Amino acid sequence: MDYFAGLDVSMAETHICIVARSGAVIHKAKVASTPADIAAELAKLPSCRRILFETGRMAPMLFHGLSQLGLPVVCVESRQAYQALKSLATHKTDRNDARGLAHLARTGFFKPVYVKSLPAHAIRSLIIARKKLVGQRVTLENQIRGLAVVFGVRLPRALNPAFIKQALQASDGIPGLSVAMRGLIAARAAVLAAIVAIDADIRRMVRASDACRRLMSIPGVGQLTALAFTAAVDDPRRFRRSRDIGAYLGLVPRRYQSGEIDYTGSISKCGDRRIRTLLYEAANVLLTRYKGPLSRNGPSRSPSDRQCARRRLRSPVVSPSSCIRCCGTAPSSYRHSRRALAGEEVEPSSRAERRPREGADDGADSVARGQFADCDFNRAALHPADPIKCLMST
Repeated sequence: MDYFAGLDVSMAETHICIVARSGAVIHKAKVASTPADIAAELAKLPSCRRILFETGRMAPMLFHGLSQLGLPVVCVESRQAYQALKSLATHKTDRNDARGLAHLARTGFFKPVYVKSLPAHAIRSLIIARKKLVGQRVTLENQIRGLAVVFGVRLPRALNPAFIKQALQASDGIPGLSVAMRGLIAARAAVLAAIVAIDADIRRMVRASDACRRLMSIPGVGQLTALAFTAAVDDPRRFRRSRDIGAYLGLVPRRYQSGEIDYTGSISKCGDRRIRTLLYEAANVLLTRYKGPLSRNGPSRSPSDRQCARRRLRSPVVSPSSCIRCCGTAPSSYRHSRRALAGEEVEPSSRAERRPREGADDGADSVARGQFADCDFNRAALHPADPIKCLMST
């Protein structure tokens, strides 16, 4: 007979429920949340065909620990499990959740998720720690600047060597302020030392990774972006197609379709927010700072091309006058859909085409709606691989 187990994991204890193929509850227990204790409790009964638990903070440790012990563990998305569990029991308790997870394992009504390796989680922890330290450094510098401006002292940029010198001079001889300034400056120095140590560790890890070195050959991709991307992907073999990574990182449009309603909104923003930020910064550098060709056989980009790209990123909607100044031609229509780029005549009669897209915070969204689509500059936003034709003088 086949047996199935459900684990409701918390920081200290884990509730275990084992059911048979018929759905009858065979065994219930509560043990410590360690792989050894869970495996010892499961060994008291015949081997289970499937062991199910939800994602969470303890999931990576338990998944890899139980897998090394030879147990058939499966991790499921907690949001999907929540929707199924709330219909199985009226009261939410740890015992009921473990029983509901066991029934999910029995019926197969779940979608397993990939659990990243522990080294990938370690790299992610390093990147998160660096981000937190950089935020603390900025907070300390703003506090130092705020204390100094009360006494009429405007400090330079925080990374300027004169920042600390002028801050100490401004507080020298003032009771209370001098001690506060020195304490904040000492804390800032400690945070800077920790950031330098993390950066050195990141450089060492990047040099030892072939994938990171290949990613850094792309213009705009640095050490931090390459390391974060490799940690997010972890095992490339789990993606059938390369474009699936965009959906995994939440960089594809969100869609809502029901009957005659079909909306395409902003990006879904699923996955790691930090890696999306780093990829956006890399794309911004590629468009605005990179001087080489955007395509393999294309010409190098002139300063005017980069200036147009910067103007495009700053402006959410480009006016007809700016299109005339940039490209020398005025757009012929302001209300075309994306199909207008293919030469089809589309009337903006539907509500979906008149409705502004949610979260439109850059110029590419207005181009995707078809506004000013006949402008060379806006057309280049839809096809970044093509060089931008700009007649504006520098």
